[in-house]
Amino acid sequence: MFKEGRTFSFKKMVSSFWLIVYLVTILIYVFTQIVITRQYTNNIEKNIKLSVSASEKAIENSLEMIDMYLYQSYYIRTPGSIFQLCNTYLNDEDYVDRHAALQALSHIVQGVQSWTDNVSFDMLYITSEDNGTWLEAGDNESFTVREALKQELSTDSVYLSDSSLGRYMVYESGDSKYLLRVMKFDRCYCIIGLSQKSILDILANARYNQNDICFASDENGDLIFASSKISDALIKPENDGAYVSIGDSSYLQVGYQSESTGYYFGILTSRSAIEGELLGTRILFMVILVITTILLFTSRLFVKRFVEDPITGGIRTMHEIEQGDFESSINVKTPITDFRILADSFNHMIDKIKALKIEKYESELDGQKATMQYLQLQIKPHFYANMMNIIYSLAQAGNFEMIQHVSRAIVNYSRYMFTDATDMVELRRELEFLDSYMDIQEIRYKKQIKLEKDIPDELIESLIPPFIIQTFVENSVKYAFSTKKSCLIKVKVKLSDDKESMILTIHDNGEGYPESLLDNSYKNMHIEGHVGLVNVYRRLQIIYDDKADLRLCNDNGALTIITIPYIDLGSHDYI
Repeated sequence: MFKEGRTFSFKKMVSSFWLIVYLVTILIYVFTQIVITRQYTNNIEKNIKLSVSASEKAIENSLEMIDMYLYQSYYIRTPGSIFQLCNTYLNDEDYVDRHAALQALSHIVQGVQSWTDNVSFDMLYITSEDNGTWLEAGDNESFTVREALKQELSTDSVYLSDSSLGRYMVYESGDSKYLLRVMKFDRCYCIIGLSQKSILDILANARYNQNDICFASDENGDLIFASSKISDALIKPENDGAYVSIGDSSYLQVGYQSESTGYYFGILTSRSAIEGELLGTRILFMVILVITTILLFTSRLFVKRFVEDPITGGIRTMHEIEQGDFESSINVKTPITDFRILADSFNHMIDKIKALKIEKYESELDGQKATMQYLQLQIKPHFYANMMNIIYSLAQAGNFEMIQHVSRAIVNYSRYMFTDATDMVELRRELEFLDSYMDIQEIRYKKQIKLEKDIPDELIESLIPPFIIQTFVENSVKYAFSTKKSCLIKVKVKLSDDKESMILTIHDNGEGYPESLLDNSYKNMHIEGHVGLVNVYRRLQIIYDDKADLRLCNDNGALTIITIPYIDLGSHDYI
């Protein structure tokens, strides 16, 4: 449940949702791949271990048979045992008995080959004061090895030392290696050899694939022999069931520690071979991922085109309407009926609002026009009262020539005074009207009032509301002038730095504005108070809304600053 006050952008929320869905899909895909790979690998490892276990039994059975034969021959002192026969051959003085014992020993040696195919050869060496006697049996491949052994064992050999008896030893001949089992019976030595080929052939039955490496290593991890060449490899028993690095490849090591020999036999299966079995599964999962991605992407495009875009377009239209563009409307391109109904209802509502706004605008124009006319009726009597006072004063003085001059000025003044206050006038006309007004005031106050104008020629045709300069000049004449000093009024017009606004300033050398007006309190004054000031402020608000500004301040006299939009009659169409 969402927290109160928390809001979300629909576009952002939908994008986040689809991103989360896709990431979850990827995570599920990766997790499933890992689980399946691990499970499949575990099954392969388990099968390899079971196969190696079967090979282990075959190897150990062969070794146990050899040990059983040797120990029975040594411990069982029957007339037909190797021990008794050797003793007869060495100690009996009867030549016939000795020859019979030797023949019996030869048959026993020959018979060992029939027990198991894993025995490559067996030999019996009977020491004597002369060269000794050799009895042997074996396959053709072991002939060279047997001859080398006879040559080596006839001398002082490490293979016949007391420290070497009772365990299997490694004997190397050319490219082949053999496991030798040596047992001493008084002055007789029984030697049985197992070739690396026989051991590797048994282990080969447990291979996972044809590229697996069968091996044997000692307790230190040094390799004794292997079905493939492995350089500088240490195959330690403690790594059984784990992956080991050999060269640039990684192998699963599975094997067992032989109780009979003390050596470690096993198989190395390449990781790439195991993982290669998962290729089909991985391709299937990749296809599923691609299809899922396409479905998610397609559904995302569908939602964007038929849901998100209409909503975004509707929001954009609402912002345009909020900015005052009531000509905008929602144009929905979606097959979803609900959005079409919503868009049609919204557009119908906007048409109604637009009609009401036009009606309200026309009503406001009528009200503003009535207000302008009312304000104009207020200001005109105010000016005419001052003019009549001037004529009255001249009539009292009997200055009829001056009355004629004043009357001409009043006529020019009156023509401008009856200008519609709702219209805009050129700045030039306002200044001409101001000159007529000052002619009247100079006659009245005997040229003790002076007007200075600073108006650039390029602004003379700009448009302003009528009477906005005259009102404040009249105010300066009324309040700044005294009989003790002359009145100086300065009127200045200039453009703002951005050329968008026109700044009009009226500055006199009087006592300045009262404090009650400096805080802009005139904005809230009733129309009866400060008629001219309130009139100008109201007209500026009606004509320019908030684009105009009127400020009153004191700077060695009253300073009025009026800022209005710049409208050049020569470069703008004005209605």
